[in-house]
Amino acid sequence: MNRSTLLTQTTPVLDLKAFSRRSITMQQGPPPLGTKPFNARANMFLFHASETPKINPSPLSEIHPPVPQNKRACQIIDKLQLSHPAKFTPRAIYDGVAIMFSTRDDLGETYTVNMAGKVRPDGRGIFRVSITRVGMLDPQHFKAALSASDKNLQLSGEHQDAVSLLQLIVKQSAIRRHEILPQARYFLSLSESIDISRGLSVCRGFSQSIRPLCGKLLVNIDTVHIAVYKGGHLGDLALAFLNERNLRVLMFESSTDRRFRELQSFLKGVRVRPIERLWQGGNPPPYKPIKKLIPQAGRHTFPKGEDKRETSVEQHFREKYGYTLQQPLVFGVQIGQSAVLPAEVCEVARGQPYRKRLVPDQQSKMITVSKMDPPKKLQMIKNAVAGDEFNYASCDVMRMSGMSVSHEAVDVNGWMFDEPQVQYGRNRPVRVNMGGWNLKGQQFYEPRLINGWAVVDFASTEPQRFVDKLASNLRNLNILRPAAPPPPVFSGNRQSPESSLQGAAQEASPGVYPDGSRIKPSFLVVILPKHAPEIRHRVKYWGNVITGIPTQCVRDGKFSDDDQYCNNVCLKIHAKIGGINSRTYAKAIVDHVVNNGIVAGCDVSHPPPGNQTRPSVASLVSSYDRGALNFERVIMFRDGVSDGELRKVREEEIASIKRLLHQMPNHLRKDGKVPKLVFIVVTKRHHVRFFPTQRGQTSRAVDQNCPAGFVVDRDIVYSTPMDFYLLSHAGLIGTSRPSHYIVLENECNFSMRQIQELSYVLCHNYAAATRSVSIPAPVYYADRLCAYVEYNMDPNTIDMVGSTTGSEQQQTCDLSLWKAAERSQLSDQLYFL
Repeated sequence: MNRSTLLTQTTPVLDLKAFSRRSITMQQGPPPLGTKPFNARANMFLFHASETPKINPSPLSEIHPPVPQNKRACQIIDKLQLSHPAKFTPRAIYDGVAIMFSTRDDLGETYTVNMAGKVRPDGRGIFRVSITRVGMLDPQHFKAALSASDKNLQLSGEHQDAVSLLQLIVKQSAIRRHEILPQARYFLSLSESIDISRGLSVCRGFSQSIRPLCGKLLVNIDTVHIAVYKGGHLGDLALAFLNERNLRVLMFESSTDRRFRELQSFLKGVRVRPIERLWQGGNPPPYKPIKKLIPQAGRHTFPKGEDKRETSVEQHFREKYGYTLQQPLVFGVQIGQSAVLPAEVCEVARGQPYRKRLVPDQQSKMITVSKMDPPKKLQMIKNAVAGDEFNYASCDVMRMSGMSVSHEAVDVNGWMFDEPQVQYGRNRPVRVNMGGWNLKGQQFYEPRLINGWAVVDFASTEPQRFVDKLASNLRNLNILRPAAPPPPVFSGNRQSPESSLQGAAQEASPGVYPDGSRIKPSFLVVILPKHAPEIRHRVKYWGNVITGIPTQCVRDGKFSDDDQYCNNVCLKIHAKIGGINSRTYAKAIVDHVVNNGIVAGCDVSHPPPGNQTRPSVASLVSSYDRGALNFERVIMFRDGVSDGELRKVREEEIASIKRLLHQMPNHLRKDGKVPKLVFIVVTKRHHVRFFPTQRGQTSRAVDQNCPAGFVVDRDIVYSTPMDFYLLSHAGLIGTSRPSHYIVLENECNFSMRQIQELSYVLCHNYAAATRSVSIPAPVYYADRLCAYVEYNMDPNTIDMVGSTTGSEQQQTCDLSLWKAAERSQLSDQLYFL
């Protein structure tokens, strides 16, 4: 199904679609100047393969009746192999979709599989599986796959099949031990879960994937932490979500009840089945997703039998199962088209991932649970590789294939960049230490004076000490005049936030224009209650779209008169009103890369899987020159691209940008030349981690992580030198995650060092921080803008475009409502910080 896409903009629009890469030659040799060697260990393990047997890929041309779920298809194929041991010894490997791999060449026929356990008159549970042999994979295909470490290599169908088979072989033990699908990216240990409140818990597990890199096969293994619904009784899950103990709260009288609607949004799509008492002695029924909730399920009626006799659910359970409902007024769930199960007879499947947004308290608990110091993380991974979690050594498929996985993580040779120089007002340099620096005693590089401001308090706090400290810090940073009066503080009306904001803006106005209209204040500070997403939305829409007045929100329980906290607020305020906080000085980069060029960032965000009510959102941010000088190069950083999308990105997205550049009028071109393009994909969502190998390489401040500035451009990258890993930030919590940079276009012929240094320098330019961040500032801004687009929509219509996520597959996205969202009046400022 095609996903609708919404494009947000802060600069002229580029038609962002999706793209790949071709061969790019870059200089790579001895360590570049300004660096020093630094060695580490990666969470990758060498995959050994002896002479591989010939294997036949066979497509399952048909499973009839059709099976929509991959899990059911896997169950059918598993039953098929158990029922025909003479044919399926050794067992074939099934990819969960359409392909079966086997060392035998005599499987091509149609088989009958009975999943019902008994013969039913209507034939339900009987499936026919047709298998057809289509070819053979010989050792040469595997050797080609093993050496296919260059992403530019266009693999043939046989080579692609070989790579797919290797992935399946590596996963076989986990598929059987943890009962996961072949396509699963991870597996969880359900015996270890930690509660994070409101019906959710966190389970720990592992991910694994095989990657051909630098002429060898490496298995990338990482720990994962996933928020899941608590398994067990459905009523207990509902009470936990509502933070209640009394079953009476589940006796909703109407489907319009606010808490009923919240519970329905939480439970929709969760898979349940009847409790064991209702099917004892027979085969366990499959878990099925909840379609919707039914208030007072025991009283719900439906036509039953040939005479269509109106029967209540309570009466039906008593007649069919001999079961008397204990809580007939408690809600129930609809399964499929019409079946209704009372909550008291529903069991929730364990380990179901929660794909919606966590509330702040849950996010905090999730971070606490999932953080893991590097030594502990690496040891846990190594123990899993050598032990029963992956069970590589005992896996019959691995042994049969002559394959094994090393128990030792691979060593990598990297480099450390010197830290760049950050400058504030009066060109005073600030010392960068372990990726951070102190704002105390500094003034902004290019200050923008404040011309009136006010504070609106929607949380009924006592904010005066915070307001006084904030004003003091604004003066110290040279953006608030020493003689400026204190800002007025207003108590906000939660029922009508807009009127409170408008009143504060009028009071804070520094004067009037000749036509009598009031001059806008520079900004408003807004104090929000702990959980007030609706008020925040109204505040942002009023400021960004209606009035064009920047707003800076702080949250009750979070804001304080602490000096560092107030300075962080000052950073955001100054960037929002158009000032420049600091600059990062790197002469070689400025002179040879950035000058006469535009640096841009773009991103595409997608709604959760299965959500059809919200579109994908594309965003673009870029630098600009006040003098509107002609530019000769465009340097673009792109986020949100998976490995499988790289080719499409090159063929569509980069091609579109190049066409646009060639269509530029001559008077906009520097010296009449078409601007050159450098296009770099920045990936955060990967599982590669680095661990220092020697004591003394790190300090306690970075908690045993590799330091900021660590670069890896060999050993675990593609054989053609056009990608690298950069750890640009200091680790504060758990194990640091580097970013992966892939150069898809390099018309400027920049060296590897220039691109690495530019990327690292831009990680120090994020206006809202006094430390380097994990990705370059332009793409960080684009990421923020994608998440911010909802605030540009009228809060009175936001429910019309769908406020729920995850499983509401019957709804569709009304893209016209999203496109009707007003453009921010602050699009030339960093209003989304």
